[in-house]
Amino acid sequence: MEDEQIPAGTWRMINNLVAELYRTPGFPDLDMVVGRLRDIVPFSHSMTCLIGSRDERVEFFEYHSADIPEGHLALYRDKYIYYDFILWYSAEAERREFRQSDIISEPYFSGSKFMREWLEPIGAHFGAGLNIAQDGVAYGNVVIYRSLEEGDFSDLDMQVLGVINEHLCARFASLYPLGLMSGSYPAKGSELAARFHLTSREEELVARVGLGVARRDLADELFISENTVKRHLNSVYAKCGVRGYDELARLVGTTGRVVVTERLASGLGVPH
Repeated sequence: MEDEQIPAGTWRMINNLVAELYRTPGFPDLDMVVGRLRDIVPFSHSMTCLIGSRDERVEFFEYHSADIPEGHLALYRDKYIYYDFILWYSAEAERREFRQSDIISEPYFSGSKFMREWLEPIGAHFGAGLNIAQDGVAYGNVVIYRSLEEGDFSDLDMQVLGVINEHLCARFASLYPLGLMSGSYPAKGSELAARFHLTSREEELVARVGLGVARRDLADELFISENTVKRHLNSVYAKCGVRGYDELARLVGTTGRVVVTERLASGLGVPH
């Protein structure tokens, strides 16, 4: 694949997407990325997912698509993920931009079970995607599809995807250097819990910090002993790389806000 000159107009759209990625606080919005990407590299269908770990097992979770019916997406999660040859290529924790036609030859691809039973029913044929990973940590995948009539993705398309993925990888790594945990996905827990792999008890403690609870009141708030508070705090300090309560409070503030889950809110007396 030879590099081509990316047109100035395309660069402007790339820069707008990248600026939005860095400007938006908190968890990178893959739905926003896919929405803006469609204007830069046209496609008919798309799918995103996150990659995390729990109990030393790799997990794919939070599948999203704006244009694939939910029932069909569920079929992918439950069955056809095991037939997806792109997944075989993108499963390793390495940054990659891949084009389906570079991985498997057309005769094998067109006759595959994945093509016949999952891609063809939605009118998709050609695929390309991004493996979001950095420093040996995988964060997620973005996969886009085109119909047979729309044609395959060009070398220029792949260059553009490479530029965008470089920033996606850097953004995820800066926010979540330890990787993602599926049980601490930010929509279901605090941002710091996801970023630093806090336990549920540590997440409760950080939630109190975010609500302005004074250090001296934590034991009463959590109904635990002062020694237990100290133990949890020391663990949180080590994981978050801070030297004390004041630095932790400032760190909580720089995340924009602590997201208090319904589970935590019920114990905190916080309206939700």
